[in-house]
Amino acid sequence: LYLGHSLIFIDPKGDTSTFKTLKTLCSQTNRLKDLIKIDLANSSESAKYNPLKNGSPTELKDKIVGSIIWTEEYYKKIAKIKAPVTLSSLRDFLVDTESYQMPTDYPSDEDAEVFTLILQYIKSQAKDLSGLTSDIVLWTESEFSSITSSEIAPSAYDWIIDKKIVYINLNTLAFEESSRRFGRLIIQDIKTAVQRLQGADEKDRPTTSDVIDEFAAVDSRGFIELLNKAQSAKVRLTLP
Repeated sequence: LYLGHSLIFIDPKGDTSTFKTLKTLCSQTNRLKDLIKIDLANSSESAKYNPLKNGSPTELKDKIVGSIIWTEEYYKKIAKIKAPVTLSSLRDFLVDTESYQMPTDYPSDEDAEVFTLILQYIKSQAKDLSGLTSDIVLWTESEFSSITSSEIAPSAYDWIIDKKIVYINLNTLAFEESSRRFGRLIIQDIKTAVQRLQGADEKDRPTTSDVIDEFAAVDSRGFIELLNKAQSAKVRLTLP
């Protein structure tokens, strides 16, 4: 904090004393203006966050699949759909595909053709995709859905670039699987941020520290790749 670096602290326990300590440290280092609190236990006062703001279509697919842990191959068919960038808009797309209009900014006719084919596929497989749709609907109608409802809200990449200090209260005791899923989504988002930072000049890579307390609560299959690439992107991972 004294060096002006960013920090992302993921706390599955929801221990209020941890946030109080972090807030005190921010005050001592004159960085209260950089402090952000994502609070699943108190969504009405939580800052907003959009985990789907950054990333290619495949990266967005990986974030969703990696956090909800779907294994069916057809769930991954949405990878090439280049559009909805919030969980709520993804829900609307799956629930009412008939009314969804093809984006007009596709770079090629091939992409437009892929989009059309996927729309046809989803319509024909509506019954099989009901599990995916139900999971997204449950997520977007949960107690903390308002946290991820804003398209312009920052992502993990934005936090790092803007050198923010982010405390994330998952409160797994209260929300169990939903909060674990949220934690896995954040880890996937951090992985996307790392990939972007690796593509930037070294001088443009801000140093950041990511602390994941009680890592087992939010372990995801994308974490090993994150661990392998984090150091080169100046992302320091700590698992207390």
